[in-house]
Amino acid sequence: MLPSTEPDPHLLGDFTVSGEVTLGDIAAAYGVTVDPEQAKLTLADYFDVHLDHAPKEGATLALDTIDLVARSISGGRVNVVGLRLPEDEEPEPLTRMASLKRKLSELWSSVAGI
Repeated sequence: MLPSTEPDPHLLGDFTVSGEVTLGDIAAAYGVTVDPEQAKLTLADYFDVHLDHAPKEGATLALDTIDLVARSISGGRVNVVGLRLPEDEEPEPLTRMASLKRKLSELWSSVAGI
């Protein structure tokens, strides 16, 4: 299969880290606010605590201004986490097709429980 000529917009700006990185490490590196009692939690533990179901690839959780995205699951635990950082610039207006795709994606996520 030939590589795509356009990058996936959902992956742009994402960095990945191990699920064993702690919330305190993320707070120190990215300047986000983390409850001191939770600073020693790993990202995998954070997903376990805050999701009301088993984690699935693509599941997201907010951590202050960063979105944590489950990128890889093994043994029922998140082992690779994508960090979606806030964007500094205003997003470009969506085309009708892009807007429709986003709405369908959000609807599917709510139905599928992601």
